[in-house]
Amino acid sequence: MSGEKTLEGMIVHHCAPVLRGIKPGGLFNAPALGARTPSPAEAGEGPVRREASDADLCRALREAQAKLAPLGVFLDTLATRPFGSLVYVYRPAMVSRMLGRAESARFLEGYGYPRTCAVKPHIERMRQRVAETDASPSCAHARRFPHEIGLFLGYPLEDVVGFIENQGRNCLACGCWKVYANERDAQACFGCFRTCTKELRELFSAGVPIEELTRAHAPRKPGEAAPEPMKRRRARTKRPRLRFLSERERSYLHDNERVRSTNMSNVAVVFWSGTGNTEAMADLVAQGASAKGAKVSIIQASDFGADRLDGYDAVAFGCPAMGDEELEDTEFLPMYDEVEPLLGDRKVVLFGSYDWNDGEWMELWEQRAEAAGVNVVDSLIAKDYPDDEASAECMRVGALLA
Repeated sequence: MSGEKTLEGMIVHHCAPVLRGIKPGGLFNAPALGARTPSPAEAGEGPVRREASDADLCRALREAQAKLAPLGVFLDTLATRPFGSLVYVYRPAMVSRMLGRAESARFLEGYGYPRTCAVKPHIERMRQRVAETDASPSCAHARRFPHEIGLFLGYPLEDVVGFIENQGRNCLACGCWKVYANERDAQACFGCFRTCTKELRELFSAGVPIEELTRAHAPRKPGEAAPEPMKRRRARTKRPRLRFLSERERSYLHDNERVRSTNMSNVAVVFWSGTGNTEAMADLVAQGASAKGAKVSIIQASDFGADRLDGYDAVAFGCPAMGDEELEDTEFLPMYDEVEPLLGDRKVVLFGSYDWNDGEWMELWEQRAEAAGVNVVDSLIAKDYPDDEASAECMRVGALLA
């Protein structure tokens, strides 16, 4: 197993700013280590194999905790699901400071969190909140997820409130989170986090242990000497230039009047998202179609079906890679099974995000759609949250539907 596919590699990939001490917490889904689809001959061993994979993950979590806890970084599992465990990596001291702010405490009280600066009771409440939403089948996961957890990840309170009130729409910028206030400060944070993540991933890939990456940034006791600076074991590569859409570009994309056509097409962007990555892609696809004059509706997979298809001339379907390179089978796949035979000659785009997979789920999805006679004009995938290149591609394929 390659370094970044180990649990420690996932921690570095998703939570480098936490290790470095510039962010209080990080959250990611850790698939069962070594999990794979069994062969027909092994099918009868499925539950045993899954239990073995879960045991490997639990052992890896204990080992990582033993290395990081003395350095002020802790791990807790918030939920265990069929497609992996939701792991919270955090610095209790930084989280406790957030809980000590009166406005944050009042906000969290509204969701049943205790009025205390102690971290563990809040983690227990987070577990309850995730369990409550996981148990509710009435609407899509991206809408159900308890987004107040963003505070425990270091997101500004005004952005967490803005996300909840706007249901993830109408943001000023997208990065590690969706921004609804103080865009300039947020973009500075995003750049800092990305630089940190790149540097720590390089060091980890070069063989620097995770505890050394964390020790260099651990709080020192009075009189304790500073740690020796880490030596890079390979040359540092040039950091790519990262940018967000300017105000002028964003204004252009949102201003339908500039590009309104007399024959406006109706486009549906239908998606399922577990972490928000595919939802961000859906927003960008919609922006691309809207910029070309289309009337666009962004719809959760659970709210779409054959009865709504007649109202649209083109459809973009978005679903991330799940499990062993497959579509989400609780809400998205039943919906897609229903509408696929009815798509006719409508233009269709397929899109989605992935993490540890290699994109095979999209190839299989395309093959299935084309075999069913679906008019697939393009497809695209993005690793994790869409970067600048993936964002541009999302808007490009969205324009194809207009």
